[in-house]
Amino acid sequence: MNAEVLSSTRAAVNQAFDQREVVLAAEAAKAAAVAAKPAAKRKATKAVKEAELLAPVDAPPPASPKPSVAVVATVAADPTDPLKTHPSRLQKIDLAKCMGRKIVISKWVPGTHKDEGGVKKFHPEGQCTAAPATGEALCAKCAEQEALAAAGKRDAKKWFGRLDLPLYEFAAVVGCKQYIECYPNGIAGDPLSIPPKTAEAPAPSAPKKAKKAKAAAEVPVAIAMANLDVTEAEWLTFIQKSGVPAIRNLKTQMVYAVDASETDRAKMAKMDEVLGKWDTEKGEIDPYGVPDEE
Repeated sequence: MNAEVLSSTRAAVNQAFDQREVVLAAEAAKAAAVAAKPAAKRKATKAVKEAELLAPVDAPPPASPKPSVAVVATVAADPTDPLKTHPSRLQKIDLAKCMGRKIVISKWVPGTHKDEGGVKKFHPEGQCTAAPATGEALCAKCAEQEALAAAGKRDAKKWFGRLDLPLYEFAAVVGCKQYIECYPNGIAGDPLSIPPKTAEAPAPSAPKKAKKAKAAAEVPVAIAMANLDVTEAEWLTFIQKSGVPAIRNLKTQMVYAVDASETDRAKMAKMDEVLGKWDTEKGEIDPYGVPDEE
């Protein structure tokens, strides 16, 4: 009996021991699996990084060129081009562009079209947008047109001169020689378009004595001789139809205005105010009887 109990007890103990070993082995396997995951992850991460380091690096895309900045110059005042400040004229020049002058034929300065009462159309001023040839101020096309104009073969629709030279006479803009010939008093209703007048020195006035001598020289010789000796001449004062007094030299029949401040009849005639010559047949003054002064 005791032996059976002992055998049964021993079997139970051995079974319990075996179950404990199974549990411990399962827990150990589970722990090993958990511990293996981070290592595998770290290994995979390391492999990825090594692959990235070994992979060829693509060259960075080329930087897009920065837009060129235009070098602009303000047009200086030009005494030979006084209408340069007109609103239709170009006030700034791009020094990086061709210096050829450009206009748009289809556009015109207000007031210059014939439908607006104009004589000839003139246009807003512009600049050629092409790049100049290396070392030159003009592009190839403008240089060709300049050469044709110099040879007397100008194309009136393609060449209007240069912006860096004195204003071209056929520039077709306000202020050129052709414009001043068409609009010497400016465009109607546009006070800024009036060309300045060239100052003209006033003609020197001749002294009165010289004027008298000139008048005497234009009078026939016989009359001039008689006028030189007025003290011996006979004079007749009379009232004209207009009511204004006059005095007539009875020898020459020349009629003069009267100087009322003089009492001596010989000095009463204003020799520089000839009214005409007395027509003895008609009994009146002939204003055409005296030579005209120039």
